[in-house]
Order: sequence, then structure tokens, then C-alpha cells
Amino acid sequence: MAGETLDVAAIIDNKRKREKEENRAALLPVIETVIFCGENELPLRGDSDSGPLSLEKPLNKDGKFRALIRHRASHDVNLFNHVLNCPTNASYLSPDIQNEVIEICGQLVQQHVLLKLNQAECFSIIADETLDISGQEQLSVCFRYVTNEEHATLREDFISFFPITDLSADNIADKILNICNDLGVDLENKLIGQGYNGASTMSGIHKGVQARIQEKYPKAMYTHCSSHHLNLVLSDTLSVPIINNGLGVLKEVTQFFRHNAQAGNHLKQNIKQFCPESKKSRLLKLCETRFIERQDSLNSFVELIPAILPTLNELAESNRSFSTTASTLLSSMEKGSFIVSVLVCEYIFNLTLPLSAYLQDPQRDLTAAVRFCDDIVSRLKFIRAGSENETEFRKIFENAENMAEFILGIKIEVPRQSKIQTRRDNPPHSSPEEYFRRTVFVPAIDNLIANLQNRFDKNREFLCAIETILPQNCLPENTLLLDKLKLYYEDKVSESTLKSEYVLWCQKWNSIDKADRPTKLINILDSCNKSFYPTIRHLLCVLAVLPVSTCEAERSFFHNEESKNIFEK
Repeated sequence: MAGETLDVAAIIDNKRKREKEENRAALLPVIETVIFCGENELPLRGDSDSGPLSLEKPLNKDGKFRALIRHRASHDVNLFNHVLNCPTNASYLSPDIQNEVIEICGQLVQQHVLLKLNQAECFSIIADETLDISGQEQLSVCFRYVTNEEHATLREDFISFFPITDLSADNIADKILNICNDLGVDLENKLIGQGYNGASTMSGIHKGVQARIQEKYPKAMYTHCSSHHLNLVLSDTLSVPIINNGLGVLKEVTQFFRHNAQAGNHLKQNIKQFCPESKKSRLLKLCETRFIERQDSLNSFVELIPAILPTLNELAESNRSFSTTASTLLSSMEKGSFIVSVLVCEYIFNLTLPLSAYLQDPQRDLTAAVRFCDDIVSRLKFIRAGSENETEFRKIFENAENMAEFILGIKIEVPRQSKIQTRRDNPPHSSPEEYFRRTVFVPAIDNLIANLQNRFDKNREFLCAIETILPQNCLPENTLLLDKLKLYYEDKVSESTLKSEYVLWCQKWNSIDKADRPTKLINILDSCNKSFYPTIRHLLCVLAVLPVSTCEAERSFFHNEESKNIFEK
């Protein structure tokens, strides 16, 4: 009706509604800017990032967040008016608001992960702890699971960091279980695996974290991080004295050129002269903890030896302060044992590199990792048996002789022998090649075989049983092995029901040529109808989610270090 007026309550309600819409419109660009900074790893803070925001370019940098808001306001009328007219207590630009936005984003991501996790049939816990750059001990918790979708996906999702002060096994185990309970995760029915490093606190079979959790949840099988296993294997393998000494020299030479600007620049010039086809301009640092990561450093070193030696020679003859160091390093490199040890080490790294690369693959699974390890062991045993080790080492030694003759200008000889020898090997030999084969190559191969078999042989009985459900191994006579998996299916079906289901599963794959059967676990899951083969699918999920390594937890520490710099005040 014309002339009708609204009552006071309606006017106030409309005003509040309008203010709410304006505030939401003002807050939206703030949220989008915080998310943009996070996605692109941009630090939010600056030297002067408090107080009202000026739309003019400040004298002092006030951080990328305020700079982006300032830039956006020049193109966004609503944001421009908000920055000019907002009260000082409702600008939504303070560090507190930024932190609150970040926290809400984290909660939304966590809820999304937990939604998928709770829909999965089963999962494993992956955890690791470390001291962050702020001095706080942090426990990183991740979950490994298979998504319950039409096309299954194997996921390893980081869930959060949790501060921890007491590093005893009791406290860490209680902390992990309390975290899971607070997140609403079904431990009783779905927890089937644990993945940690090999520290006694975590892996102890009686009082370690894994033992205490398995005591409450018997299905939660512990697997030691396979990447750590491989690292320990290589550490033990390369402890052969001549190889260990050679790597020590290589490390010293690398540090000499990396930590000395004049020596490094001199090397760069010689690389252009003596290694014109090389794309490398400097030596790569040797990783202190991960031996397999040394391969790139080792390959770079071998490639740049033609430039390293003349550089050391020139620096040794100069009057500079580091000439004595250069002379010492040159003398160490001009030994035949150094060349042989470096090339044998390169050979071992090249053999184990495919396994290391696979262990970084998010879609990896435990049976495939063990199978690839067995392939390496089989190859090593073939090399070790008969005359094959002579043939393989002859290739290495011929390469070493060529390097020694054409680059070093020396001939490889047997080290000085002593009648009374307590430390150095003195095997019978008829030539330098035979001497180095017996003292370097054969011990390294033997160490590698023994360590791979010892460290990757855990849970072998269980893996042999569960591998029978893979298409490549499906045989009706394997039903007896299914008894070893009883813990993982007895609460779902009877033993006779599983065996009947398994026979049908075998029939499905035995009608298909082996070459056409899927080998990747995730593809096998897609081929398994969850209605027709419910228990087989569950066991496939169990196999898929068993932890292979703790890479995801370790990666989270790297991102945590960055986020400390990016987001915190």
C-alpha cells in the first residue's frame, strides 16, 4: 500500500542484513588473498604490517598480503571503499584474522580428508617426529587408505602436526591413539597397519610404539619404512674400507670447491675447457643421511673428473692459502684405489636406484617393493656366482684404467703390502684387477645381498599368503595359505565362504592370459567387483594400505619449515 512504512524492527533487520552482506563482500577478497599466498608459498608478513592500510605505496615494506590487498583495491570498488571507510576494529586485515583464515582452511582440508578416510574400508597410520625450526618437537601424522569410489585411488594424506614433549614410547603411542579418537577415526574396525622409522622407541617389539598399539589393535601390523631400510643397506654395503675411504675423499673434494669461492670459480672455468659438453657447472653436495641421494653427486663428480684434477693441480702450485689442501686432495685422487672405489660405488647406486625411485611413488605397495628387492638380489647372486663377477668387474676396471691413464696419467697398481698386516686385506692375487675385485667388488656385492635379504625379509610369511590373491598368483590350491590371513577376514565371513569366493576369483583370472592380467594393485582393485568379491576386495585393500615408507610424513616436515617462515608472526 502506498505510503506504508516499515516498523522499527524491520528497518533494523534490513540494516543488519545489508551490513552482513557488506562485511562478507569485504572479507571475501581477504580470504582469497590469504589462500593465494598459501598456494604460492608467499610470506604474508612484512616489517610494518599493523595498523590501518594505506592505499598509497608505503615507505617501508608491509608484507605481500597487504601489498596484494592494496593492488586488488585499485581494481575492486567494494574493497576500495571498505579499506577507506572501515572502522579500525573491523578491517579484517590484521594478523589475527589472517591466522584465523589459515586455521579455518586447515580445518576444511582436514574434514575433507577425514570424510574420505571414514568411507574407506581400512587404513594405516604413518607417523614421524622431529624438532622444527622454532624448537618445538612436532609429531606428523598421515593416513594411508584406498578411496571408496568407482575408480579407487591409493592415498597418503597428511592430517596435521601435533606438538609433543614426552618422547617415551608410552606417551607417543597414547598421543597417536588420542589423536585418532579426537578425529573420530574408527580404530577398532579399520586400523590395519602402522608405519614408522626404525628407532627403538617406535619399532621396539616389546615396549615400542608399534607394540603398544598392536597390543590394543592386533590387526595393526607394523612395517619399517622401506626407504630407511634401503638407506641402511647402502650404509652397511659402502662400509668396505676402500669404498669408505674413496667416498671420504670425494666428500672432501666436493666441500673444498663448494665452500671456497675462488676454487669454485676456477673449477667452472676448467669445466668449460675440459668438459665442454657437460651441463654441470659445479659439484653437487653429498647428502649426509640418504645414501641413494648421493648418486647424482657421484655421477656429477665422475663426469667432471677431467676438470677437477687440473684445477687441483693448478691450485696446489699457486701461492694461495688453500694450496696445501688442494695438494693433499690431489694426492688422494691420484691413487688407483680411489678411481676403483668410486666406480664400484657408482655401479651399486645404479643397481639400487630403481628401487629407491619406486619407494617414492605414491602408488607403491609393499609386495611390489619386496618383489623388486628380490629382483635386485637375484641379479646380484647371478653376478656373484661363477665367472660373472669377473666379467662385470672387468668392465668397471677397464673404465678405471682408462680414467687413470688418460686423465690421471698413472697406472693402477696394488697398494703396498706388508708381511704383518692387521687392517688391510691381503688376498692372493695375480694382477691389480684380481686384487681390487677381491677386496672391493666382491665384499660390496656380498654385503649388499646379505643386507637386502635381512632388512627386506620382515613380514615375509604374511606377504606370501596375501600375494595369493593377486591375479598373477591365483591358483585354487593356494586356499590353504589363506588361513594366515584369518585375522583380517574372520569378523566378516567364515573360512569356507572365503575359500569359495577365492575359487571364483581364481576362475576369473585363470581364463585370462597372464600377460593380460593387471599387475598394479590399484588396477586390480578396479577389476574386483565389491558386491561379488567383497572379502577379496577387502584383502586387496589391506595389502594396498600397508605402509611402505614414511616419505609423506618426512615431506610434511619440509613444508612445515616453510610454513613457519610463511605464515607465523
